[in-house]
Amino acid sequence: MGCHGKANVNIYPSNTSLLALHEPPFFVFDVNDIELCHFERINMGIKNFDFVLVYKDFANFKRVSSVPMESLDVIKDWMNESGVLFSEGPMSLNW
Repeated sequence: MGCHGKANVNIYPSNTSLLALHEPPFFVFDVNDIELCHFERINMGIKNFDFVLVYKDFANFKRVSSVPMESLDVIKDWMNESGVLFSEGPMSLNW
């Protein structure tokens, strides 16, 4: 689903978190730690997008890059079901 560090990994949604556990570096992001999600580079004709998960303390964030556009609705559905607010825009923001 996206890029973590410099390696491509599959990130899977569970009931309580987003997970990438197949190979290091491992990725676990608890939904209770997420204040909001912002989808970046959402434009017609682009094959990939990025998203940023902002921690509830607003001091930290996690960027997930190069996610295939086909995953957008699945991720938005997961965010809705998990009660996470999200927004989207056509450009990458300077976090």
